[in-house]
Amino acid sequence: MSNSNIIYPGRYGGGNQKLIDELRKIDPNFFSIIIGSKYLTLDDIKPSDIFTLKFKLLGGKGGFGSLLRSFRIHKSANQLMCRDLTGRRLADVKEEERLRKWIGKKEERDKAEKRKE
Repeated sequence: MSNSNIIYPGRYGGGNQKLIDELRKIDPNFFSIIIGSKYLTLDDIKPSDIFTLKFKLLGGKGGFGSLLRSFRIHKSANQLMCRDLTGRRLADVKEEERLRKWIGKKEERDKAEKRKE
């Protein structure tokens, strides 16, 4: 405990009356006093006791795990922006394949146009 009445979590002696007086000003729902594995109140502390002071954090029921799972489900499936082992983007490789097929079918399109005429 410092001079500015700031109380830090940690281990304290039960004879520290200044600390106990400061803790009495705080709502007991905001902190826990633990000796061994037992939770005690300020009135249960003896001057010879060494206790651990912990402050409670307010929080919800959780849900953070389900939030992470939902992000995993909606993970981007756009693998076209990935690169292959040669360093080219998969989107470029697929576009090149599509262009080859289009050029390969050009002769068929030209023959079809001549038939129409």
